[in-house]
Amino acid sequence: MKPSISVTLITSFRLSFKIQIAQIICRVIPDSCPFEQTFIVGNKAIHIPPLCKLNPFYGALIQVKFKASTFLAEGHYHLK
Repeated sequence: MKPSISVTLITSFRLSFKIQIAQIICRVIPDSCPFEQTFIVGNKAIHIPPLCKLNPFYGALIQVKFKASTFLAEGHYHLK
């Protein structure tokens, strides 16, 4: 039994929405820690190291970005 046209349209809409969300996630979440800074005061440089590895929220964001990029890279989302 073939799926109806409405089921096919809903499935393709959900898939395109998932692809768009995955692309936005990959674009928005940075690859490296954005909080590392170097300040130059006079002739001295003050370096603040990235503290992202201590922050569990940043680790969760990196996992989400990894899942989104593997979803896009694997290509299992092609319509049949």
